[in-house]
Amino acid sequence: MENEKKKVSKWLVLILLTAAFMGSFAARMIWSPFIASASTELGIQAAQAGLFVSMFYIGYMITQLPGGILADRFGVKYVLSISVLITGVFTLLVAYIDSYTVGLIFRLLAGLGSGTIVACSSRVIASSFEPQKRGTPMGIFFSASMAGLLLANTIAPIALSLGTWRIGFTWLGIGLMLLAVLLFVILEKQPKKEITETVFGGLATVFKSKNILIMAFVGFTYIWLVLAFATWANRYMASIGIEPATASGIMRWYSLSAMIAVFIGGWVVDALKINRVYFVASLFVCMIIATFIFAAQSTVMGLTIAAIVYGFVSYLPNSNLTSLVVDYAGVEHAGTAVGGANFTWQLGAVLSPVIAGAMFQSTGNFSSVWLLLAALPVLGTIGLLFLNKKVKIVSELSK
Repeated sequence: MENEKKKVSKWLVLILLTAAFMGSFAARMIWSPFIASASTELGIQAAQAGLFVSMFYIGYMITQLPGGILADRFGVKYVLSISVLITGVFTLLVAYIDSYTVGLIFRLLAGLGSGTIVACSSRVIASSFEPQKRGTPMGIFFSASMAGLLLANTIAPIALSLGTWRIGFTWLGIGLMLLAVLLFVILEKQPKKEITETVFGGLATVFKSKNILIMAFVGFTYIWLVLAFATWANRYMASIGIEPATASGIMRWYSLSAMIAVFIGGWVVDALKINRVYFVASLFVCMIIATFIFAAQSTVMGLTIAAIVYGFVSYLPNSNLTSLVVDYAGVEHAGTAVGGANFTWQLGAVLSPVIAGAMFQSTGNFSSVWLLLAALPVLGTIGLLFLNKKVKIVSELSK
């Protein structure tokens, strides 16, 4: 009976963790559908409006590594619940701004709160699920990113129909604050551990590992491609004569396919007992091929089919990358490792869309862009071959 309660409890916690990530991702993206109406009301230009997205992202990156370190040293209960609360409070406060500068500060602070969620949640999942069954909950958790994008684009039109963009920020902020309370109540306080190493000692333990360093690079090459594709696919389709509304419809199919892939990616590895390294490496090859197949299409039907396939193969590795980091780091350093790796990965999201845009501007065509974007995942695939195929995994469940 006790084991059954524990089983129900860990799945309930997983649902809350997924909801926290979904809510934080929605908080990150909800400004986008409000840009037109909010910019008019606040009297800001397009570049200024774009900075509202960037400021959240800057805060999100800053707390990746510190959040993981804090989770490893002091436990997830306090770090995660306070982080979600901070994200909720400053998302709510955006609904009341009249000053552009104040709005930027609130967005930065909301991002600072959001940046700890992946590392904290990865540590909880690593502690709660056996290594051989960890892929499934990781897949469920990371499907929250696409779900968060869907949530943002669901809330936005409702809020605008009721009169103002501020309603959307209010709903989302209150929802995250309530979720923070639930997390604080339901997450168990971890027993206090005797800390035998300094913060820098913990960092050294994690990042002197060849496998962790390789995974940091591999994840960077992955994000480099998928984020740039998502950013520039619509513009590419416009360059070959596809109407904007039609291109958006194609990308909706891509997003739906990607969400399904993230959800089942970890489960496939668990259920079929596939070697995770070989699984990810094979998908990197498929992803590179799919990039050029998409680039070769010129009809709406061809682009739609290629986009669906592309979304599926490119997001199947998503949760498995984090699972590999946790496997190589071990539960004790899972938060630090995931936080540090994710910081490196997100640099790909910052750099590749800008570099791809600059290359398109200089050449006037996308051929060189696709070559550039696919080049780094080729190196990432090679990097995967240098990983230890068998990992020594210690689960807290067995302690």
